[in-house]
Amino acid sequence: MLLFLLTSLLQLPASDSLLTPFEKGNGNQTCTYEECINYYELLTKRFDICKLETFGTTSIGKPLHLFTIDKDKKFTRTSATEKNKVVLFINNGIHPGEPDGIDASMMFARDVLMKGELRALLNHCIIVIIPAYNISGMLNRNSTLRVNQNGPESYGFRANRQYLDLNRDFIKCDSKEALTFNEMFSLWSPEIFLDTHVTNGADYQYVMTYVPTHPDKLHPLLANYERVQLIPELEKRMKDAGFEMTPYVNLKSTTPDSGIISFFDSGRYSTGYAAMHNCIGFMPESHMLKPYKQRVTATYTFLLQTLNILYQDADIIVTNKRKADDEVKKQKEFVLQWQLNEKKVSTIPFKGYEAEYSLSSVTGLKQIHYNRSKPFTKDVFYYANYIPRKSTNKPIAYLIPQCYEAIIERLQKNGVLLQQVKKDTSIELSTIRISQFSTSPHPSEGHYPHEEVDYSLSNKMQVQIFKGDCIVLCNQSLNHYIIETLEPDAEDSFFTWNFFDATMQRKEYFSAYVFEPLAETILRDNMELRNEFEQKKKTDTIFAGDAHLQLKFIYERSQYAEPWYKIYPIYRLNSESELNSIIH
Repeated sequence: MLLFLLTSLLQLPASDSLLTPFEKGNGNQTCTYEECINYYELLTKRFDICKLETFGTTSIGKPLHLFTIDKDKKFTRTSATEKNKVVLFINNGIHPGEPDGIDASMMFARDVLMKGELRALLNHCIIVIIPAYNISGMLNRNSTLRVNQNGPESYGFRANRQYLDLNRDFIKCDSKEALTFNEMFSLWSPEIFLDTHVTNGADYQYVMTYVPTHPDKLHPLLANYERVQLIPELEKRMKDAGFEMTPYVNLKSTTPDSGIISFFDSGRYSTGYAAMHNCIGFMPESHMLKPYKQRVTATYTFLLQTLNILYQDADIIVTNKRKADDEVKKQKEFVLQWQLNEKKVSTIPFKGYEAEYSLSSVTGLKQIHYNRSKPFTKDVFYYANYIPRKSTNKPIAYLIPQCYEAIIERLQKNGVLLQQVKKDTSIELSTIRISQFSTSPHPSEGHYPHEEVDYSLSNKMQVQIFKGDCIVLCNQSLNHYIIETLEPDAEDSFFTWNFFDATMQRKEYFSAYVFEPLAETILRDNMELRNEFEQKKKTDTIFAGDAHLQLKFIYERSQYAEPWYKIYPIYRLNSESELNSIIH
């Protein structure tokens, strides 16, 4: 079928207004932003089963566009649910220097609308496409900044106007683009998500590689379908169509021979974010060194074969998603951190090129290169298993003070249901005191993320709650998103991304000459503390020789130290009585 479709495309008359800028060019050109949007506007005028809408805003004030193809002309998630249709959500241009998906999706959308054999697939599917996500990056057009990439002649820039990589922003949402995307993704709650990319890294024979949502992170029903049915079927179809694939070449060491590690997509990445919504995601990654025309054709083929599979497996995909949503509502334990299991390793066939080393004429030192005259096919180690490093049992609910508007906004954009407290009250609650964490010494996407977060459960303390504060019940299909963002030690939590750093800094302190008389009184009246103090002086020589550390030790254990310092300000409600006393 694929060869027929590609041949028929080539046979379209050159004057046909539905040829894309890519097709009209020399095979090494990608459309501009204006050409892209104009093309989708043209499709909406020619075909009544598609719709182009605008949503929200971006870092340059322009809205995001969403193009929907729905044979029933309803263009809603509700209609898709009622008719048991799979929603395929395609995102393009998150990195506009990698425009393959932008051009491929334009042709894909047109062919689905025009060709009867493809239009029939819409009986079981609705297609939703973001034509260009990073608009400011796409408008920042250049011909030099993808130095590792073979075409096109000119293209956009990886970052947006804020100099953010939007494929690291799905949780923290520093960009308006990400906030708008969260809202659109939640609105459609897709079963399958594709986010089109181009690789960096090693050279090898494949035109197309792929990053799937890591199955270890998915609900078992979704993971089993992805691993056992979807990926093998997609690989087979792509091979039959002339584009044999391999998993994304994430090297264990310097070359593919050293082994390939399955890419771990935490929530900051598109497919990791999709997993939080019980959605199977793929990042198709065409290979940077292949000619642009070949890459666009491979991406087009990936979209086409995915649609064919969704039509074929629509019933099981829809059923699995619904069951997963229902079961996640009741799920009790959630994984917060994962680690690679290096003891569990398999092999996969890999088609590469021999890596060789020679002296560089530039540096005079040894430099790797891949010899394309020496292709090989061999089995390489594949590390594809991640195991839980840290887990937690969910609470009944979380209490979020209304002052954390940014947190509340992000939850709402993702479709999380919240209840507002109706009156001021005060209640004793268990609290989390952050005991230690490390902070990256280097900035990452506008932040200095925290890692290795550790905490202790403090004794209950009186917590003031005000009318308008928010309750988030943990009985939702979005429990993964809720828990993995609100638990402070989760991989990509809001704490990780510095949303609560103010609570990690004291607001009141002591002057030694003022506090010392009080310290003497405190030790005299508290023999248990005094014994602890004296014992520490005996066992800790640094402490014994530092007067400030000693006074600090006493101060922190006295009534004069602020009780809220390092208290995590999102409260877990662990009993119905706690919840009821706040709600009623």
